[in-house]
Amino acid sequence: RTFGGMPSGELPWTDQVSGYKCPVDEFHVDARFGNKSDLFLQNGLYNPVYEGGFFCDQEYKFCKPPAKATVAQLACEDINDSEGCTSVGCVWTNPLGHVKRSSTADNCPARAAVTFWEKEVLGKSSGMDNFEGMHGGLLVSLTICWIAVYLVIFKGVASSGKVVYVTVILPYVVLVAFLLRALTLPNAGTGLKFFLMPDFSKILEPMVWIRAANQIFYSIGVGFGVSVSMASYGNRRDNFVGNAVKVACINSATSI
Repeated sequence: RTFGGMPSGELPWTDQVSGYKCPVDEFHVDARFGNKSDLFLQNGLYNPVYEGGFFCDQEYKFCKPPAKATVAQLACEDINDSEGCTSVGCVWTNPLGHVKRSSTADNCPARAAVTFWEKEVLGKSSGMDNFEGMHGGLLVSLTICWIAVYLVIFKGVASSGKVVYVTVILPYVVLVAFLLRALTLPNAGTGLKFFLMPDFSKILEPMVWIRAANQIFYSIGVGFGVSVSMASYGNRRDNFVGNAVKVACINSATSI
């Protein structure tokens, strides 16, 4: 589907695919603005004039257990949608002084990509109790990939050394292409400002450091196979400290 959509530009993970409709968004708005006719713009996005009237407390728990809760209902606070909340006997509570309003945006490329990834690529089910069978397309794709990996490395450096010229250079070519494309999109400057201008008020929040640690450990963790393999080809007199610093800097620069 991806290759088939390239000539027309209608890729399967975009919100321009025929039949795809953006999901309905629910908002909690200050009751003083709830009935305003211009609360939402024609494209489905909220009107910035009323931005201060939208409830945005991320710590607030909408779904709460009933007075006499069962063991299962004690986990009500982890549910994020009203239908799922009431279906298990929990109570959905709106913030005091706010009313619920809904709107559907005309464009939602990020959500379309997530939907394509979870439903069509992964075939994600509702949970571990629902396997929904084997995903044939994913099985074939992974089998081809692992066969290709075997053919690249089964002769050791003699075969993998030649392939590295492609596997190392090609990702940088693709990254540059993505960068140039992103810089030409509308409001690219706003995105760059959000990315490059840090909010130092968040620096004392533990979750910021946890996410930073996750990022660096997964991208260049000590003991990862690629690091061990690279070190195994080093000469006894190599500057391993210098090599480690170079790898860390290249990794971080690539991430940015």
